[in-house]
Amino acid sequence: MDEKHDPQPVAPSASPELAPRMFFLLAAAALLIRTASWLQADLWYDEVIALTEFVVGPPRARGILWPLRFYPIPNNHILFSAISWCWLRICRYNVAEALLRLPSICFALAAFGVIIVGWRRWLGGRLAGITAVAFAVSPVFSAFAYQYRGYSLTMLLATLGVMATMDILDGHVRRGTLVHAVVALLLPLVIPTNALLTATHLAFLAWEAHRRNALRRILLPLGIIAGAGALGASYYLTIWPQFTKALQQTAGWESPLSVLLNVSLASLAHLGPLPLICLWQAGVSVHKASPGAQDSASRQAVRLIVACLLPMIALLVCTRSAPFPRVFLVFLPTVSFAVVRSVVHLQVWRSKSLLLVLGLVVMHAFVWERVCTWLTNKQVMDGRHPQNLLQQHYRGSTALQEICSQAKKDDLSSRLVVLTSAHDFPTFRHYWLRFGGSLETVIAENSDLEFAVAKAMQPGNRRLSVVAANEVEAARLFGLIGITETFASVYYEPFRGLYVLAPPPGRRPPAP
Repeated sequence: MDEKHDPQPVAPSASPELAPRMFFLLAAAALLIRTASWLQADLWYDEVIALTEFVVGPPRARGILWPLRFYPIPNNHILFSAISWCWLRICRYNVAEALLRLPSICFALAAFGVIIVGWRRWLGGRLAGITAVAFAVSPVFSAFAYQYRGYSLTMLLATLGVMATMDILDGHVRRGTLVHAVVALLLPLVIPTNALLTATHLAFLAWEAHRRNALRRILLPLGIIAGAGALGASYYLTIWPQFTKALQQTAGWESPLSVLLNVSLASLAHLGPLPLICLWQAGVSVHKASPGAQDSASRQAVRLIVACLLPMIALLVCTRSAPFPRVFLVFLPTVSFAVVRSVVHLQVWRSKSLLLVLGLVVMHAFVWERVCTWLTNKQVMDGRHPQNLLQQHYRGSTALQEICSQAKKDDLSSRLVVLTSAHDFPTFRHYWLRFGGSLETVIAENSDLEFAVAKAMQPGNRRLSVVAANEVEAARLFGLIGITETFASVYYEPFRGLYVLAPPPGRRPPAP
């Protein structure tokens, strides 16, 4: 491990290889085509919170120190917020959705570059390129890579971490240690739980070094990486009162088992049958008396996956409430690398028809996307708000922005008081204010309704309305303040409508 040596060579393909830049262009085009409509869609709950509370900040915000030092809730991905703070001022406070999300897309594109150029030493040029395309069309990676949050930056750092780990194992200790130390320092500054990935890579490196009787030789690199990770995580000690309070207020999922099942299902959606093939090969190799290089790669992949699973399970077991599945996105590149490397010998990668292989990759992602979108739309119409690694109820929707825009055109913004669900409130309020509405006329269902409604309705010309997915949901929202009178739909966009309470006898409703 202290001597430099080349990774195990990958057999050449039976057809000419595409240049790395061509694979990059394919992956970039696939991601941009896939996310084009999402980039321009409404900012959703957490994105609006990130923009308004941490990036723009209130009038008292003290420059870039505000996103770095203000941590009321875990929604503040500190390093991403600081980058976004700079980006917003470069853009001169242009809050166009696609422009705000551009840094996230750039981080995703950089991750493709790391996969194609950095991982090719262990996967081969063709399989590294195919892997980048698989990431670009993945219903998991792409669904979070475009968001105005820190997930894309997290996954970029994780891809670099994989490359650094393999560099150390292959004898490029100085380079690997330097890159890994930077990654370990920055990961927890994006999301605190990202520190689990550093622990995973340290455990895996120690495990592999122990198997090669070389543990003593990499104690210093391990110490440097661990120290960098501890330094990054210790940043939260400087805001400890805010941090502990935020953790106490953090909600989670129903059960650890449901989180684990969703993560498992997402891995199949992301990589298809490859995780199952990886596990099957590992099981077969265990029974072979003299495993060859192929078995060694499979076993090493399983050890890397096990190193990822242990901190994930520990977090699920030890936390007060099960964390959201998206917390584990940081493990996506590492697990993907392990799985793909374990199947690098499969003949399919050396097929003469590269387009056929890429077509199968795209078709797999398309089928998962269609099924998940259909299920999500159905659940939204039933009044639910699915939000996991494969379903996001908000993705691609422009309904709330369109409703606010239309209300502005019809001069209704000053005449309506709008009650929304807790899920819709930040987004609707953001666009309501952008299109000329007033702050006090948007009310969340989980607020002090009687007081808020009474205050907002003081001008006599205002009418009460709700934003809801359907009439049943609208009736529920009106019922929260004891109203059972009839109401009518004024506007309806896909999966969201504005419902206005019918006027008393002798009065006409506001004209749409």
